[in-house]
Amino acid sequence: MKDKTTATALSIFLGGLGVHKFYLEQHATGIAYLAFCWTLVPAVLGVVEGIALLRMSPETFYAKYNAPQLPTRLPADALPVVPLVQPSVNVVVNNAPGAPGDDVAGRIDRLHALLEKGALTQDEFDEQKAKVLAGDE
Repeated sequence: MKDKTTATALSIFLGGLGVHKFYLEQHATGIAYLAFCWTLVPAVLGVVEGIALLRMSPETFYAKYNAPQLPTRLPADALPVVPLVQPSVNVVVNNAPGAPGDDVAGRIDRLHALLEKGALTQDEFDEQKAKVLAGDE
C-alpha cells in the first residue's frame, strides 16, 4: 500500500529522477523523468507534483493509487457454469386447417426458424420434420 507522505517526500526531494513515479507504479513516466533529468524540467515538475500530492485528500490519494485493481483474468471458479445439454423442448406445429403456411413446407420453415433460434436441437428438428413429412401432425 502506497503512503501519501512517502510519495510527497519522494516527489519533492527526488522528483527530478522520477523516483516518486516509480513508487506510484507509473514506470513509463518514471523512465521519461530519468531520461530527461539533466534538463531540470523533471525536478520542477516533481516539486509541483509534490505540492499537488500534499494538497490531495487521503481518500482521493487512496482511490487513485491504492484502489484494488480488477484482475486481468477471472479465476476459473468465478465463471458461470453452462449446462452442455439443453432441456428438451416439445414443439407442436399446429395451425388451424386452411391457415396460411399450413402446408408441409410452411411447417418445416417454422421448425427451421425454431432450430435457428436455438429453441430446438438438431435431433428434435429431425424428429419433428419426420412427423410433418409422414403426415402425423
